[in-house]
Amino acid sequence: MDPSTSNYVYLYGSVVVLVVAYLMWRPKKNPTSRLKLRESQSQNKLDLVEFKNAPEHTRRQERNLNIIFQFNGHNFDVYEVFGLPPGTSLETIENAYKETLATADQDSRPFFDMAYRAARAALKK
Repeated sequence: MDPSTSNYVYLYGSVVVLVVAYLMWRPKKNPTSRLKLRESQSQNKLDLVEFKNAPEHTRRQERNLNIIFQFNGHNFDVYEVFGLPPGTSLETIENAYKETLATADQDSRPFFDMAYRAARAALKK
């Protein structure tokens, strides 16, 4: 082996051994501040309110905006059929229904009729 190559191997080998030894036996640093979780929890107890039983929650009711109908064994949303945002009024649905019927072919008319009837039945309640 060439002397310059062996010097290279010994030099870099010793550097690698020193770095590994430093990483394994370096002094551990203590955290700057310790968390005292047990003491802080007992001192700062918060009164949690369950919002389901809050008085203002009892007057609220969920309102489902979508109207789902079934046609040929598949579920469809009325608002998606007519390209309207959920919660649109019956008059707007009726206008979209008339515009859609003007451009639709004869085979798809029963589908749009069923969508309009489902919207009318759901919004008349």
